[in-house]
Amino acid sequence: MVMKFTNNATSTLASGINASVTSLTVASGNGALFPTLASDYFYCTLSNTAGTVEIVKVTARSTDTFTIVRAQDNTTAASWLTGDKVELRLVAASLNDFPKLDEVNTFTLLQTMSVGSVGGPWTTGTRPGSPSTGQSGFNSTLSKFETWNGTGWISSGGATGGGSDDVFYENSLTVNYNYTISTSKNAHSVGPITVASGVAVTIPSGQRWVVL
Repeated sequence: MVMKFTNNATSTLASGINASVTSLTVASGNGALFPTLASDYFYCTLSNTAGTVEIVKVTARSTDTFTIVRAQDNTTAASWLTGDKVELRLVAASLNDFPKLDEVNTFTLLQTMSVGSVGGPWTTGTRPGSPSTGQSGFNSTLSKFETWNGTGWISSGGATGGGSDDVFYENSLTVNYNYTISTSKNAHSVGPITVASGVAVTIPSGQRWVVL
């Protein structure tokens, strides 16, 4: 199910409800202010002048009538009177339903990711005829990730060569940024290598960086 939103969706109850019913009706014509649902949902907040609040999950909307799941987001089902507020607010449950970068997320629907032309991937196995600088993708013919640097294709790791040759390992001649060799790894480069002023290469104890 997909969570839906609309801006400034607010209404009042057309008639009172008790604490156990699973539908409510908003003022005539106001249902259209709220999202149209298929296999979707949205959260609504019921409130009154006494300060009582209940959050409900709306799983279907037929014109002005909402099908609801009561007592959401740590609220308690209550009885409500004609004229009490019904509003689509941003509630904690809405934010908690979003993926979070610092948590493990499980997606139940197909996720389609898109990017701009710069840095955008090509169809696997087929290089674009007119690449943009920074554009990259997986070349299944060579079994490598490649990036267009403005003048040619460079591989992300592994040897390169003409056609399907895996012969040449290339490295830059200047270290421009601080770098720490990965734990439990050794490294090698083909010199001469210049370490730029103010830049540090950190070699953990027991490891080696060999410049050939």
